[in-house]
Amino acid sequence: MTRDTLAPAQGMRGLGAYLTSREWSEDAGRIARRMVEARLRWGALLVETPDGRRVRPAALERLASALREHGIEVWVWSFPHPKHARRVGERLGDAMLAARARGAILDVERAPPGEVGEWTAAGARELVAAVLDRMTERHGLAVTSYPIRSTWRASIPWDELAVGIGSPQCYRTADTPRLLDRALEEWTEAHGRDVVPLIDSYRGDHERLRSVALRVAGVAGVVDRPRFPGIGVWSYSTTDGAERRVLAEVAERLGW
Repeated sequence: MTRDTLAPAQGMRGLGAYLTSREWSEDAGRIARRMVEARLRWGALLVETPDGRRVRPAALERLASALREHGIEVWVWSFPHPKHARRVGERLGDAMLAARARGAILDVERAPPGEVGEWTAAGARELVAAVLDRMTERHGLAVTSYPIRSTWRASIPWDELAVGIGSPQCYRTADTPRLLDRALEEWTEAHGRDVVPLIDSYRGDHERLRSVALRVAGVAGVVDRPRFPGIGVWSYSTTDGAERRVLAEVAERLGW
């Protein structure tokens, strides 16, 4: 596989947020309005978890429709279990089409504690191929995983996943500039300019969220223009009002 031949890399521009299973039963219009207030331009809707929980098609389409109506780009994402790579990829691709989403995101991590199964190169190829089989030239593909790729070389078949947009999960890593730079360099080496880092909002510190977002976007918090096309936030459900206001300020400063 090469990222040039198997990698639609489009979309996920500006700030965006991942939605989790918590949003499956919430008011979709309220979610969309709050995302607009935070100047979030894209949202990734959860389709499936490693333990097999899957969103109901009606709930997925309701959420997707609400986001589109408010001008928010829709993506879908799954956290696949290594033992079920092809089937998860097929269901994610089908959900992408049903939701009329811009693209699909593969969250490739080790199996949860207590679960049996490790990622192999063959399994990663099956996962990627299953999603690509559902795609057209209008769709994008993204992969998200651990921030320091070299640390997880024995567990994740990175070469098979160097496709589309790369999204390093820079949560606590973003607090340490040296580690952040290492993570971003490693992902940029694999995905070129198509890198959309993820930062976290689950610690309830809106001032930290501001500094981390600017640190990821630029160098030492000094920003002329963002060094990446977008930044994602994990997750919508853990982003409170103060943090949404910070995200809106950050988006304005970065021209998003």
